[in-house]
Amino acid sequence: MTTVKTRKGKHLLLTECIRRRVESKRSMGKDSTADLYQAAGHRFLEFLGEKDIYLSEITPTQVSDFQ
Repeated sequence: MTTVKTRKGKHLLLTECIRRRVESKRSMGKDSTADLYQAAGHRFLEFLGEKDIYLSEITPTQVSDFQ
């Protein structure tokens, strides 16, 4: 399962967000952009220690440290 229902609504896992973005870009014929999204997402997951994370749990510090 990729989403969890909470009182605040649905929370999306990073891998699901990446998958959706990649599919969307490919459907528009933007394969190079899709490849970049996929590669960046994979690297960010490696940076996080290969564990999936909800988008709402990603902190500005994690993003800054990743850059």
